[in-house]
Amino acid sequence: MSEPEEKSVSSIVVSTDNYRSTYGPPSPILAKEPQDIQLPPLTREESIEQDRHRVHKILMEPFRYVLERPGKDVRNLLLEAFQAWVHCPLEVLIAIKEIISMLHNGSLLIDDIEDKSLMRRGRPVAHKIYGEASVINCGNYVYFQAMDACRKLKSPQV
Repeated sequence: MSEPEEKSVSSIVVSTDNYRSTYGPPSPILAKEPQDIQLPPLTREESIEQDRHRVHKILMEPFRYVLERPGKDVRNLLLEAFQAWVHCPLEVLIAIKEIISMLHNGSLLIDDIEDKSLMRRGRPVAHKIYGEASVINCGNYVYFQAMDACRKLKSPQV
């Protein structure tokens, strides 16, 4: 009888024989080496969409950082108060709240650079972490994202 095969992963020793006896044989798909799995090639449109998603994710990093520490949310409270008179559809109200949040937090990113701020909501400002150029690009990108969200509301006033 052969010795059980053992693999060490970050100081954890895993016996493959013990794994097989508990969970059964590994899936044939998972057992293959990554180079053995053939994926269909992406179309040009799929490739462009993947690139667009990747760029969006990178551009929005400073914005997500600011959103991790929410503010007092006064704007949303005012919107809720106005909703008592206006009675706009719930999906429109949610979209408006998101647009206002984008514009407000995007402007905070730019404002912190202009004011040479060091802290925002109890922690270092985004441009000290991501750099001024990245944060300016993010702030401007968020403005355009907000404008696009306004356009999607299909209101004649926009």
